[in-house]
Amino acid sequence: MHTVHAIAVVITHPLDDSLMLTVQRPDDDEDLPGVWGLPATSIRLNESANGAAHRLGILKMGADITLGTLLAEGTQERSTHQLAMRLYAASHGATAPELPEPKNRIDDATYYTEWKWAPSESLSAGAEMGSLCCQLALQSNQKERA
Repeated sequence: MHTVHAIAVVITHPLDDSLMLTVQRPDDDEDLPGVWGLPATSIRLNESANGAAHRLGILKMGADITLGTLLAEGTQERSTHQLAMRLYAASHGATAPELPEPKNRIDDATYYTEWKWAPSESLSAGAEMGSLCCQLALQSNQKERA
């Protein structure tokens, strides 16, 4: 089984750091249909984490994303591969994301249908459904409070 490397990002609200940017996966998503989670992307061959964050920001969120501190990392077995994910604190170069229209999508990446600012507890449902980014964010948040 091969390993897919990925990043996810925690972008906090500029005026309220108890809220983070969450995104909803499409209802026809193969792994996590309709789940609310964090912006994430797979890292391509010979691409850095920073390069993946830039691509995630421009293609899926409408503005550049800059990585900050590594918050957590973990792995998960999926049906066709092992997912190895790193969760970073990050900043978004706009006041709000701009999700692309379906016709403007240029690759087979997972694109989001909605976004909202939400407390970390809102990731619990996604974590229970198997979202690794949600699980890592909740673990990271618990460590911060300890």
